[in-house]
Amino acid sequence: MNKLIALFTLLFATLFEMNVQAANFDFSKNLNPKSSLPNFLEINESVSPILFYSKIGGGLMPGGAPCVSLGIGGRYRHGHHGIDFSVNGHGFTLIFMNAYSISTKAQYLYYPKPHSNYALYLGGGVGYTSMYDDAFVPINGGVGTSHTTQFLTLDGVVGCEFRRDKKIKPILQLELSMPTIYLNDRLQSSRVPSVVLFMGVGI
Repeated sequence: MNKLIALFTLLFATLFEMNVQAANFDFSKNLNPKSSLPNFLEINESVSPILFYSKIGGGLMPGGAPCVSLGIGGRYRHGHHGIDFSVNGHGFTLIFMNAYSISTKAQYLYYPKPHSNYALYLGGGVGYTSMYDDAFVPINGGVGTSHTTQFLTLDGVVGCEFRRDKKIKPILQLELSMPTIYLNDRLQSSRVPSVVLFMGVGI
């Protein structure tokens, strides 16, 4: 787990440094910036403000179980500011245990360099999650249990949109969701957030 956190930290520190370089570059000293700049520093004024995307990833569900995750969503950006809506599914299966969840999220995004071809963003918002889990213990003829819970979350996200000058735009983002308000029974590990690293494509 510590190695995973260190990898995430290194990845997004690199992305942040790329945007800092773009912010500090003096275009006035270059008569034709696009002819000599690395692609990630180029300014693209024609970047579409609307993006629809699908994503796949893995990490931890609320409560700490490892999971595979899928999602779809859309976002709208105006200048430095954007809004994002998504629907996400998470699943975890072992021989005697299954857990699934579906979540919806609404988040605010901030783009430090909104017209860069490689644009970092970060933000946060709120979400709703419905989670189901069941377990089967193969002793004394088998004992089964199941549990369903719904809760509201506080969410955070940091990520990057790549190759925004192309029709197909890769996305990489790290999402965190903290269960905050339970609408029925609490999770046993109610203070353990969901942390998922997603890769996706947008159009």
